[in-house]
Order: sequence, then C-alpha cells, then structure tokens
Amino acid sequence: MKRRALLRTAVAVPVLVCGLPVARSQADTYPSRSVRIVVGFAAGGGVDLTARPFAQRLSTVLGQPVVVENRAGVNGNIAAWHVAHQSPADGYTLLQINNAMATNSPFLFKEGVPDYLRDLTPITGITESPQAVIVPTSLGVNTLAELVTLARSGSMPLNFASGGNGTFAHVAFELFRKDEGLKIEHIPYKGTGPAVQDMVAGRIHLMIDAYNQVKGFVESGTLKVLAVTGPDRLAALPKVPTTTEAGYPKFVAIGWQAVMAPAKTPPAALKRLREAGQQVMQQQEFITFLEGRGQVARWRSADELSERIRRESVLWGDVIRAANIKLD
Repeated sequence: MKRRALLRTAVAVPVLVCGLPVARSQADTYPSRSVRIVVGFAAGGGVDLTARPFAQRLSTVLGQPVVVENRAGVNGNIAAWHVAHQSPADGYTLLQINNAMATNSPFLFKEGVPDYLRDLTPITGITESPQAVIVPTSLGVNTLAELVTLARSGSMPLNFASGGNGTFAHVAFELFRKDEGLKIEHIPYKGTGPAVQDMVAGRIHLMIDAYNQVKGFVESGTLKVLAVTGPDRLAALPKVPTTTEAGYPKFVAIGWQAVMAPAKTPPAALKRLREAGQQVMQQQEFITFLEGRGQVARWRSADELSERIRRESVLWGDVIRAANIKLD
C-alpha cells in the first residue's frame, strides 16, 4: 500500500510542476480570443461611429477580433452598468464612453450609474470633439456676437434644440445661456437626428453639437457654424473661429470619448490593452480619419483620464445643479 501511494505522489508532482508554466503562458498571450467593446448608444450614433473604426484597428494590433456590441438606453447607463457590474473582469469586455456618461450622469440619475473612478478603470482616450455652434443660414447671423445680440434683444423668440435633456449639448448650452444671459428656449428631442431635421426646415434656431452630426448640411450651405467650443480651430473648419477668438473665452465645452474596463481586470490585460490603444492612436491614418469628421485624435493615459473625470465632474455638476436638470 505504501508503495502504491508513493507512486501516485511521484506521478502527481510532475503534473503540478508542469501546470505552472501553462498558467504563465496564458497571461503572457492575452488576448487569446475576441474582445468585446460595449457601446451604450444605438448603431450609427456618435459613440458607435467612433467605436467601430477604433475596434477595427485595435483588432489588428491585438491580433484578435474586436467586436462592438450596442446596449442602448438611459444615456449610456445600461451599458456602463453591464460592464462595471455584470461582466467578467477578464479583459475581454470593455466599455466605450463619452464624457457625459462619466461627468453628467452621476448628477442626473439617482441610481443605475456606476462610479467611473471606483467600478471602472481607464484604458485609453480616443477623441476630443469641440462642439460646433450651429444655426440655420436663413437666420441671417454670421458671427457668435450677432447671435448673442439677437438673443439678448428679445426682438424674436429663439429656441435651442438638443438630442435630449441632460445630454452634453444641453448642458453646454446651459453654461452659455447662464453666462451670457440669453433669452433662448430649450427644446429637447429624442436624439440629435430629428433636431437637425427641424433646424434644416427652419423650425430650430440654434444647436450646439458635434460637427460630424451636421457636416453634410454645412457643406451644402443650409446650416452654418459660427464658432467651435475648443481651444483650437478644427482641421475640418479652418476658417471658423473658436469661441475664445469670437470673444467668449468662458464658453469652452469639449466632448471626448474613451475606453474603460471593469476595475478588477488583471494587470497583464490592462497593460496590453493600454499599449495597444496607444498604438492605434498614433496611427496617422486614423488621426486623419478622425480629423475629417471634426474630431481630434487624443490618446490619454489612465491617470490623465481619471483626473479629467474628477475635474470635469465638478464643472458640469455645478451647471446641472444650477439649471436644475433632472432625469429621474
């Protein structure tokens, strides 16, 4: 009996020892299967249209398929909660966010919003998108100063359209309206598309949104961009001034997108994902692609993204409270 026990032990030991290098190898070869990027908005929306070309290029760098999954609803909260609290923290499920999800939603919703600094961890920044101040050409104003003068005068009722209450465009507008004392009524829509259509038809006087949402109408001459709300002019609109150049330095509102992972994702997977994300963001072809859509390619480190969320949460939280914007 003792001899048999010793033989069993002698056979078992090499198996255990051989198993150790296998475990290390799996960590070293991440990813070994497809990676999923969850988007909290419908296909064809602004986040989705950035996520898909990014995922395609990330797939090439990682050597594994990177697929985009849309889980639309509640300003991106459904997708964010799914990734933060209902998905394995293994590096194979990621979340693409826009800034409003991380810096606006915590002040707009009482529940169903993850803590973006505790429950999730940043992978890479992707884009920055200064907003475009857009009017119909038929309104007859050519500068931001002319629009402000018209709005202050009260000579005609003006309205502003957004893709919905609490969206980044809405909150950016409230910042501008408050600082300049503008008499403009806010009309929320269910999405940017219907709002743009009503502006083209002349029923809406002002929008503040990403340029790629209205690019075709601007190029056709139906709509006009008076200014962009970032520190620099857009490559796609080199003749359009910034709001600072137009005389309104307080009106700065930059939308951005980033990729995050569940907080407990293994360090080896985070390291590989961050390196791969940085490689994609350094590709000149991708930089040029984003510029053509009115976006600025902008890699940000994990620490920079965390600090940005902290800083901008203070700014937009104050605006949301002052405007008394609530979604539940």
